[in-house]
Amino acid sequence: ICDYIRAELAAAAGGLEAVRNDALRLQAPVLRARAERMLGLIATIRGRPGDSLPLYRSALATFDAAKMMSTGRS
Repeated sequence: ICDYIRAELAAAAGGLEAVRNDALRLQAPVLRARAERMLGLIATIRGRPGDSLPLYRSALATFDAAKMMSTGRS
């Protein structure tokens, strides 16, 4: 996050990719979704909306699924 705030986007993206991979390995879907959302922001800042949209969609789907799990809804 600090790299993102300092506008060091390459470093931020690398760190967030590592977080996303760790989240997948650890089965931590909300952490993965947070990393994907930030990666989407970085892609948007870089002027790559086509790369950001799948990341945003994945993050939203994961957040929705986590919400349904926590409330017991299907």
